[in-house]
Amino acid sequence: MPTELRRIILSESEMHDATRSFLRGGSQLDDVEDFVSITPERDAGLVVICRRTKQAGGGEFSFTLDRAQVLRLLVKFCLELNIPLPRNARKLPAIHGKTIALQVDIGEEANFVQ
Repeated sequence: MPTELRRIILSESEMHDATRSFLRGGSQLDDVEDFVSITPERDAGLVVICRRTKQAGGGEFSFTLDRAQVLRLLVKFCLELNIPLPRNARKLPAIHGKTIALQVDIGEEANFVQ
C-alpha cells in the first residue's frame, strides 16, 4: 500500500517566530532582549544566539535545541496555525536549506487532528 510523505517547510521568518513562541515563558529566557540568530544544525537541532537585556548585564549567550525539542517546536507551530497533522503519522524534524521542516510520513492508519 502506498504511503504519503510530505514536508511542511518554514520560511526563515517563520522559523524565528516559531522558536520565539516555543521558548516564550521559559524562566531562563525572561531577560532576553533579542534573538540574534537561529541556525539549523546538521542533526536537525537549532543553535539559538540571544542578547540579554541591559538590566541583566547585556551580552550574548547561546544554547542548542536538540532534535526532540525542534520536533515539539514544529508540531506546536503547525497546531497554532491550524495545519492539520495526522495523529498516527511518523513526524521528523528536517533541515531544508537555511531553515527547518516537519517531515510527515502518512501511513494507512493516519488520523488527522487539528
